[in-house]
Amino acid sequence: MLIGDWNIVRCNSEKLGGRYHSPRVFAEFNHTIDSLCLTDIPVTNGTYTWCNNRFLNRRIFARLDRGLMNEEWDQTYPNAQIVLTPPLTSDHWGLILHLPMKITDGPKPFRFLTVWNKEIAVKDIISDVWNLKTSGEPIKKMLYKLKLVKQAVKQWNKDKFGYIFEQVIGCRKSLTQIQFLLNNDPLNEAFIQQEEEGRRKLEAAISNKALTLAQKSRIQ
Repeated sequence: MLIGDWNIVRCNSEKLGGRYHSPRVFAEFNHTIDSLCLTDIPVTNGTYTWCNNRFLNRRIFARLDRGLMNEEWDQTYPNAQIVLTPPLTSDHWGLILHLPMKITDGPKPFRFLTVWNKEIAVKDIISDVWNLKTSGEPIKKMLYKLKLVKQAVKQWNKDKFGYIFEQVIGCRKSLTQIQFLLNNDPLNEAFIQQEEEGRRKLEAAISNKALTLAQKSRIQ
């Protein structure tokens, strides 16, 4: 199985905008694929994987990225699919190889973020919990206090700290939605303008997140 950016299309129907090429341009690529007995892994949710991000009549879309498989791999993973993820601030859509299988969902493990160490509020939470008077065996008291710390810190992060991450998630979600619309209607001027605005907002949110984390970690 091969997957990635090949920087070439297999035919002119995989390209929108710009100059169209003679079949000789992609004949060698197609010959290589055929001689190796490879076939395309199906893409479930889009047509093009690259855009030059120019405006209106200078805008070009193409399927430059793809996954290829041989017969043995196809028989081993008959339901293999490629799912496109929006480019956000890039010019290429992401390719995720999806091998359908049953996965049991479970709660996400709690992880104490290093950046929290710089927060006085978190230190106060830990101090308050640890100073609680409890009864029982030492190990049980410690486990009980660790549980209380986890609950309190998670709530604090949600109320006071997590908004920075939520801004990035929200901007990414909005840009994802518009880029899916644009993939199906590549020359829609309104979608193009909304994508450009969405890119600016996401880049600003990511910058603010990095700056805030750097300040809170005292990294200059």
